[in-house]
Amino acid sequence: MNPRIWRAPPAFTNVTYTLFPRSSTNNTHWRVVGLCRGCSQWKYPNGTIHTLDQNNDNLIAWATSLGKPSNPSSNTSSFPQHDDQNYFVFDFRPARAKITDFVSAVQSLGNNSAYTKPNQG
Repeated sequence: MNPRIWRAPPAFTNVTYTLFPRSSTNNTHWRVVGLCRGCSQWKYPNGTIHTLDQNNDNLIAWATSLGKPSNPSSNTSSFPQHDDQNYFVFDFRPARAKITDFVSAVQSLGNNSAYTKPNQG
């Protein structure tokens, strides 16, 4: 991915979002403590598949905007161009954990449904 071409990937399909009770909002900030299963790979409109590499560096982008999405409840909503954006390289290797440790950590967050190990297919 060329970091100079800022495009959102298409909306994820076949994903599961879990928000945990430690998530909160106030007048100026959101704090999201969550888990997104199925959010590490996506296909661009040209057919190219991009996958985050758990064994290497990944280019991670962030953006902020004072404008609101046209339909905040939809992940396909249009929104105004960002007021600020940038990217950084993040090494995923130190964040790796054994699946049993990960499941224990997620379950300790107290969500409403137990997280189970995904199928390894």
